[in-house]
Amino acid sequence: MNKLLSLVIVALSGYLMVAVSSVAAEPKSAAEAIQKGKSCFDKGDFDSAIAAYTVAIGLDAKNAEAYCKRGFAYASNGEYDKAIADCTEAIRLNPRLADAYANRGLAYGSKVEYDKAIADCTEAIRLDPKNAEAYCGRGSMYAAL
Repeated sequence: MNKLLSLVIVALSGYLMVAVSSVAAEPKSAAEAIQKGKSCFDKGDFDSAIAAYTVAIGLDAKNAEAYCKRGFAYASNGEYDKAIADCTEAIRLNPRLADAYANRGLAYGSKVEYDKAIADCTEAIRLDPKNAEAYCGRGSMYAAL
């Protein structure tokens, strides 16, 4: 009986350590959550990236970058309507955020709404003339017409 009790205690303490470490790993700021999202995105784990960007938004609901990045993760995950909604919110919060226009353009293009995609990529280029992704996206949309 003592062996069984010892095993239960060890198992429970291991569970508590895992639970404590996962709580400690939760981001404390929007910037930390965005960084976590970038890391997940770079690994191709779009669902975890979306979750991390959602945490960032929960910590700072006016963070345009978090909406923009979550929108791109949604688009990469094939969830184009959610991508468009998030990028639109990012643009509302920061109308000068070129990446939000470029990302929304990507989502519109994926929905075969080429005119909207071209308009968004053009605005991204106007805001950031060095945004290569926006030029590439716009070129792809023109080619698709």
